[in-house]
Amino acid sequence: MNKTLFALTFRLLLFSFLVAAMPVVIAAQNATQLPIADDLQLRLAKIEAKAEARRKELGIPGMSLAIVKDGEIIYMKGFGYRDFENQMPVTVDTQFAIGSATKSFTALSVLMSQDEGKLSLEDNPKKYLPYFKINQPDIDKNIQIRDLLSHSSGLARTDLAALSGKLTREELIKIAGEAKPTAGLRENFQYQNTMYVAAGEVVAKVQNTSWETFVQQRILSPLGMTNSNLTVAEMQRSKDFSFGYAYNPETKATRIVPTRETTPTAPAGSINSSARDMAQWLKFVLSKGEAVGKRLVSEQGFEEWLKPHQNVGGKPFYAFGWFLNDWKGMKVIVHGGNSFGFNSQVAMIPEKHLGFVLLTNVTFSPLRDELTPIIWNGILGPPEAEVPKVGSDELMSKTVNALGSEINLRHINSRVTKFTVDFVNQGLKGSGTSFEKAPNLTANVVTVNAFGKEIATLSDYFDGTNAVKKPSFQAADILKGQDLEDVKLSSNFYYLADWKRNFKDVKVVGIGKVGDEEAYKVVLKSEKASDVTLYVSTKSFLPLKRSNAQTSLIYADYREVDGVILPYKWTLSDQDWGDLVISVKEIKHNVKIDDAVFKP
Repeated sequence: MNKTLFALTFRLLLFSFLVAAMPVVIAAQNATQLPIADDLQLRLAKIEAKAEARRKELGIPGMSLAIVKDGEIIYMKGFGYRDFENQMPVTVDTQFAIGSATKSFTALSVLMSQDEGKLSLEDNPKKYLPYFKINQPDIDKNIQIRDLLSHSSGLARTDLAALSGKLTREELIKIAGEAKPTAGLRENFQYQNTMYVAAGEVVAKVQNTSWETFVQQRILSPLGMTNSNLTVAEMQRSKDFSFGYAYNPETKATRIVPTRETTPTAPAGSINSSARDMAQWLKFVLSKGEAVGKRLVSEQGFEEWLKPHQNVGGKPFYAFGWFLNDWKGMKVIVHGGNSFGFNSQVAMIPEKHLGFVLLTNVTFSPLRDELTPIIWNGILGPPEAEVPKVGSDELMSKTVNALGSEINLRHINSRVTKFTVDFVNQGLKGSGTSFEKAPNLTANVVTVNAFGKEIATLSDYFDGTNAVKKPSFQAADILKGQDLEDVKLSSNFYYLADWKRNFKDVKVVGIGKVGDEEAYKVVLKSEKASDVTLYVSTKSFLPLKRSNAQTSLIYADYREVDGVILPYKWTLSDQDWGDLVISVKEIKHNVKIDDAVFKP
């Protein structure tokens, strides 16, 4: 099986839209509203200890945390460093990028504009943006502004086009209009940044100003959020801002992440703010839309902002710029943010007048989700699948035989694969070439096109020792630690033929289905690389699917090439990005490939 091509497709989605001051602790003014006031200091101290210990374990260079209860800031502190290299500490006024937590501000700007009679949530976006469209006639005709805010447009993510940095907001919206929807209107929740860009552009149109100006003058300023802004340039002119970082848990290395301009996608995630300023945002939401005794949004608009609009799956719903779930039967409103080098969480339990904001300067940190129940508990209170009888040795042997037999697999020592890529839900196309050479050399190059022009090139290389990702729109990334170990494993030319050597533990853990076909579910664990879950047909014993929490890769159209069986169609489905379909056009074996091909 062409394992390296899987590695390429999986890594394409890694380009996501894609890394010690003194505490301020203020007792609540009204002890009757805060039953735990007597032991509040102790509770906050325990929360702080857990948060700080976990920050250090996760290698987060710096963070700031603010907690609001009953209209007061009861806790606020900075931890670690905003400038890791120069050991400059984080304070409660250090600016961080809040990423997608910006979406609640954009949704509010739409509702404020509706209060003024300048738009209606039931309007089609075309009324204000004539170039707006959805590549499905019924959706295009019936979509409303409310659908932009609730991720119910039918589109999966169309973020890849934004990564090149070469397209304007209008062009990004037009690109989304070329993407094929993956669901009907309001049928499924599908996170969609570009629709928030469109919502921001609608506000700009009806207000006769920029979205940035409206948010700054009509939201941030009235809330006293004077230490917040909407561009990287503005943040970096501040005397107290944080750099963004990435942390490698294997090597314990911390590296700075180059800043990326957020202007083209600003309404989806561009605000920079501090713990102190975001505490004002918490107070505003928990006061039901009032700022210093004055409403910014009508009671009806506020209710619309926080009520469920689209089921996310199971209990969670999405409001307008907020996720809705519950904690011990109480409604929780929450939204996180991920951006290059930053991670945030804004969460509230309105019924208890409680909320917190966490700002960190590292990409994709689990701390935000781990800290949420710690704070709720800290402040407010004290089925296995059927295991099939087939053994792992028997199943893996049958799989290797189904792929052509170990003998035939080892007769091949190199492979060159040409393929096309359809970013189905991105509105983009591409083509590429994959080079593989035994025992473990790989290189992949993909060209991405939009509007008939090349907008990006995605390349990766592994020379047997070093792994490099080299997209055209940012500096090359030399992989280390866990990422490097994953590439080492995936680049083994005889990946499944060498299963006993590659994996320390192989378990058949259940039976499921891939489409209509029954499949064994197999978990493969290696010494250093990430665990692999493989679905193997109970009939043909061919691999049908690989998956993890966010992505799945389905193999189809198996064909015989030089005595081995290989899939000619690969469909990678990602819960955020949608489908990416790779169609193999040509495979050549045992061709001479110079080792220089595997170096950038």
